[in-house]
Amino acid sequence: MPGVAYPLANSTAPSLTALTPLHIEALYDAARQALLRGEDRHALHTAANDLAIVVGHNSLEPRYVFAFALALHMLGHHEMALRFYAHALMLRADDPVCTLRIGECHQALGDLSTARDAFADAVKLTTLSPEYAPIREAAQLRLDGLTAVGA
Repeated sequence: MPGVAYPLANSTAPSLTALTPLHIEALYDAARQALLRGEDRHALHTAANDLAIVVGHNSLEPRYVFAFALALHMLGHHEMALRFYAHALMLRADDPVCTLRIGECHQALGDLSTARDAFADAVKLTTLSPEYAPIREAAQLRLDGLTAVGA
């Protein structure tokens, strides 16, 4: 489906029941690119809608579930994002990025104790993995900020 930013928005897109794994992957890729670019709210809503379809077709793929949670998070739907981050974490329990995002949602919701625990867990999960150094630094910075305010 080259050249189509959001396949379901295209009038030639197949019906939802006829989506193939290739269509699902194209939806995921387009939505993921919108998330990476930090698009405007309309584009983020479109990405979230597309990711809801993707997750509806395969809720056991951690990257799909995580991307949907991230879209919700970016839109400020922290409680709903937490549910999907938790689901993604059940699918891949050692994911420090997911753990960091869970902490961010809890912090946004004012649950500072749980946020602190999540940030500490993210730091632990990244300690032996140099490729996760930026995640470790972000989690440590958030953890230090919460510690400074006595949370």
